[in-house]
Amino acid sequence: MHTEMMAWKRLYRILGPEEWRRVEGAEWFAPAELAAGGFIHLCTADQLGFVAARHFAGAGRLLVMEIDAEAIAGDVQWEESEVGLPPFPHCYGPIPRTAIVSITELSEFAQAG
Repeated sequence: MHTEMMAWKRLYRILGPEEWRRVEGAEWFAPAELAAGGFIHLCTADQLGFVAARHFAGAGRLLVMEIDAEAIAGDVQWEESEVGLPPFPHCYGPIPRTAIVSITELSEFAQAG
């Protein structure tokens, strides 16, 4: 297990309500980007604000998927994707539904943090 992974008990994924509706009853979370690019973009709690601002500005209603990092540890690689920022977690496999701890509105998640 990577040193970075050991520091994080939870990883996060920002997604729109439509994407969640498509997979909410499924056994696995395997968005189109997994098939297209080979991995699922995730982030830590510390990276969540940056990801929301950089990739989802003006997107409207967004959700935060909270994921048990230990449940997907074997599929996660920490990779630099933004110059000057710590590595981001990328999951190289589908995420089992049992690893999804919660789904929260991004606005509520930000207020709680």
